Amino acid sequence: MRRALLLILWALAPALHAEEFLTVREAWQPSYAYLLARDGEVLQGQRMDFHGLRLPWVRADTISPAFMQALIAIEDQRFEQHHGVDWRALLAALWQNLHSTRRRGASTLSMQLASLLEHQGEVGRGRRGWLAKWRQMRAALTLENEWRKPQILEAYVNQVSFRGELR
Repeated sequence: MRRALLLILWALAPALHAEEFLTVREAWQPSYAYLLARDGEVLQGQRMDFHGLRLPWVRADTISPAFMQALIAIEDQRFEQHHGVDWRALLAALWQNLHSTRRRGASTLSMQLASLLEHQGEVGRGRRGWLAKWRQMRAALTLENEWRKPQILEAYVNQVSFRGELR
């Protein structure tokens, strides 16, 4: 009975289409436009987009391995072991949320990235319901099936907000 209910819920939550990694990277637009001299020197910069401060895309091979390790340790300790959803963390969070007033999340880096890609440019999305969480889980599984782990990390680092509006 529970399995049938889960399958029905799974079917009701349509999966997000995981865009190709290169499409996401090439569509990235920094918030600033620059006027350059012939030699490439920046003469002037002008902020063009005020929805969020986006710097130029940073490739994974230029990001400090120590930063990437710290990110994984803080956000998703079993990133290399799961396929988009950390079922163990999800069950632990569900248990704690049912038996405690202190809330605990269980979104993996892949789940967070799927949500960021779905809600690009939206500010203050608010709380999500169970159906949205199911949809996020399906999207993360699709993302993990189509992208490599380094691509997920690279896109996450470029999409997530650090210190307010900085991405």
